[in-house]
Amino acid sequence: MTVILSTPTPIKTIGLIFNPSKIKQLRLDRAKEYARHCGLNFVFIDLERSIEEQMPFDLIVHKMSDTHGKMLNGDVNEKLKFERFLNFCTKHPHIKILDPWENVEVLLDRKSTYEMCVHASETTIVKNLFHVPKSVFLNNNQDHIKNINISFPAICKRQKACGTGESHLMVLVPSKDYLGELQQHFEPNEPVIFQEFIEHDGVLIKVYFADGQLFTFTRPSFKNKFNSIVAFNSQKMPKSFDNNKTSTLISSVINTDISMMKNQVSHDRLQNIANHLQNQLGVTMFGFDVIIKSGSINTYYVIDVNYFPSFKEVDDFHILFTNILNQHVTP
Repeated sequence: MTVILSTPTPIKTIGLIFNPSKIKQLRLDRAKEYARHCGLNFVFIDLERSIEEQMPFDLIVHKMSDTHGKMLNGDVNEKLKFERFLNFCTKHPHIKILDPWENVEVLLDRKSTYEMCVHASETTIVKNLFHVPKSVFLNNNQDHIKNINISFPAICKRQKACGTGESHLMVLVPSKDYLGELQQHFEPNEPVIFQEFIEHDGVLIKVYFADGQLFTFTRPSFKNKFNSIVAFNSQKMPKSFDNNKTSTLISSVINTDISMMKNQVSHDRLQNIANHLQNQLGVTMFGFDVIIKSGSINTYYVIDVNYFPSFKEVDDFHILFTNILNQHVTP
């Protein structure tokens, strides 16, 4: 009797670089077991050690933006980790990195992100596919701030887009009369961005892009009118239209109206916007926020883009994540 032995599928090793909170957020511990069934070996890379000592790797996936942010804040240990990662990428160009650092870093600074979005909006084949709110950048929040060339109300943000909790703190400014209060929220010499506030009836569309696949979720946002300065953390905004949990400044739209709004949003248009942003960025995973201008169902604004978001509303993201990586290491 002849026994025919099938050739085993080679195991591909994927190196993962994420901080503990991101590992939990993305459910990557659960992904390891599923990855084994797909012929993948997930290895969490320790940046305290030489990456070469932890080889081999067929692919490395990272969110080094967290390390980069801490490095910019003066953390020497995080600086060593960041330099170790960049040196490894330079020495081992044959190992695929998701995503190349030069592509990622565009989204770590709100000025470069804004410039990318403006360029993307101006180069679309479809006319007026999306717009970008006018933004003005200042090296600090003191010099010439009274003469800032922007319409109010506006949102003031730090130029640094990620890496610390402070980068998510923002301030709604109803008029120029309130500019003096910004010093309570920002350091005097801290670079900031002013972004015009677009009235959008308190509804925000959060979009997740995962290697071509799109996931959209509707969230409450600020009402069209406010009469005082409002400081808030963008990561702690309400996730649902629950009248019992939202403040008087946040929309509390009833479910029937939300259902109608969801039906009016064009998924094809959001996919087109996402594809165009991806062509500009060259990254695999990103998120962006869209609002639709009040009084219009066709005026879409992209107000924020971020690298490798939480994907926390996406069911079984760890399976999707593993399948995407499997495609990247399969010839």
